[in-house]
Amino acid sequence: MSYSPRRFSTGALLGLLLFVALTALATHLRSDFGLRAAINPLRCFDCIRRIGFPLTFYEEGGYAYRKIFDGPAFAVDSAAALTIGVMGGLVAERFRKPRR
Repeated sequence: MSYSPRRFSTGALLGLLLFVALTALATHLRSDFGLRAAINPLRCFDCIRRIGFPLTFYEEGGYAYRKIFDGPAFAVDSAAALTIGVMGGLVAERFRKPRR
């Protein structure tokens, strides 16, 4: 069984893209103004935007304005993204079509 860096990197990239999509979905569902609040916070003056999946690592806004960045939650989210990327690469490498 041979190793294919191209196949692994493609699977890892797809795994990371899946994680980014899940983070965008979580941001859209958890923020008051949806994904637009995370992209352009100036359009909603009293909204709270929450970013992060599976843990919220950044929160900003509200009537009594607050801005919170949680470093350990960011580290957990980054480790989860890396794990999903590597798992995607391993799955792509495992289920590749054999060459003839």
